[in-house]
Amino acid sequence: MTRSPIKPMQLRRLFDELPEPCFAVDDRGRIAWCNRACADLFGLAPDALVGIACRYDASGSASVVEQANSPRSPEAIGVLLCPPPDVPEQGVVVRRLPLARPGGEVAACRATFLALGRSAWSAGRWESQAAGEIVVFGWLTALPTAAADESATLIPLAAVLHDQLLQLRTARAVSQAAIELGPSRWAARLRAQLAAAARCEAPVAFVGPEGSGRTQLAAALHAARFPTVDAQRLTIDCARMPAEQIRAALAQLITAGRRGRSLRGTLLLADVEHLPAEIQAELEHVLDDERLGLCPVVTSAKALEELADSGQFRAALAMTLATLSIVVVPLSRRREDIPLLAQQALEARNEPGGKQLAGLVPAAMERLIAYDWPGQWRELDAAMAHAHDQAAGTWVQPGDLPEQLRTGAAQPKSMRQEQPLALDAFLVEVETELLRRAMARAKGNKAKAARLLGMTRPRLYRRLVQLGLESPSDESGPGE
Repeated sequence: MTRSPIKPMQLRRLFDELPEPCFAVDDRGRIAWCNRACADLFGLAPDALVGIACRYDASGSASVVEQANSPRSPEAIGVLLCPPPDVPEQGVVVRRLPLARPGGEVAACRATFLALGRSAWSAGRWESQAAGEIVVFGWLTALPTAAADESATLIPLAAVLHDQLLQLRTARAVSQAAIELGPSRWAARLRAQLAAAARCEAPVAFVGPEGSGRTQLAAALHAARFPTVDAQRLTIDCARMPAEQIRAALAQLITAGRRGRSLRGTLLLADVEHLPAEIQAELEHVLDDERLGLCPVVTSAKALEELADSGQFRAALAMTLATLSIVVVPLSRRREDIPLLAQQALEARNEPGGKQLAGLVPAAMERLIAYDWPGQWRELDAAMAHAHDQAAGTWVQPGDLPEQLRTGAAQPKSMRQEQPLALDAFLVEVETELLRRAMARAKGNKAKAARLLGMTRPRLYRRLVQLGLESPSDESGPGE
């Protein structure tokens, strides 16, 4: 006797009763369905998740930081459940996914994405005019605490970078300033200094070349110090505003102080080294008025102490403004941060329901790491905007980069000769670390470790030998 086929409604009820969270995404890039377990994960009703636009963006931008503070917001859910843009190419993609718990705890789960249709979703772009056909099915599997830092499989560098951004965002480990991202000691120092400055209201000077993210850091500091919406951020652009306009702005502040009006917040003096000498005394008068409640933050290309020593700046004013001095080093001194910064800038351009890119191919990333970046972070951000616009597929290719990156312009010859590209070594480090963690979790059992990594046992053994993690033996196995 033949068994009757399962009807669609029976199948739906079956999925609804599964303990694992499941969901589906349609060809418009929106969540089309989720089961009860998935809705319970976010403390919402299933209908509340349907229609949420997915966005592959863990960039740490202001909007994403805002989402991290509201983990149940539609934007945050759309980021967490968004299928990686390379799902149509790969068919099945497995990723590690951090989820915020009540109380600030971050738990890890394994997210599996299965492509059900490829024609409606190509070149990293959702087809908004389509009829809403389901093209991706996803499900989440909880990982034990011991496995919280383990990746589910060997994944491309861009996916590793995306996971790092997502973990930082979920754990609220970074502020709104993208320039502080990265594994270098310079980035770590910048994060520590910014956190220390946020805990007090002392004047802060951000010192670094133009385009290095100084203004972005000043904005992040203001947001950290004054999280309420009523705090003001007054900006005086000392390099671009005429002297009379600056003088008028300071006069208004002096008047407000005399009237006992509090302007609690930040007074940002951008490019303060260009402040005319005759106005520096007037600024001192404004800063002496405690009734205003303004905390000065300045940006400068040179240390104010150096400017004071050379007679270009009032010594007393320099000491006041540079109570805390934070140096933002050029990108050429922190090249190991470039991959994460580039991934952040690229994902920030991904649009819900629109064009979404997964990252850069290794050859394109090599161009970024080798380039000298005379325009600093601002130039990198603009380059990623250009690449996002030019890319015809899911990944940024070398030909999608701006001309100066394709030709090596602004790259000193000595640097091209003396500094080898380290991307391959970085990838080997990532793979080696994943293999070590899998073997440790499996307690040396290669079959179990291979299952954790989503590969065959023979392939795992070959990579262990090739990477020096295992001594060659007579062990052999069937082909892949």
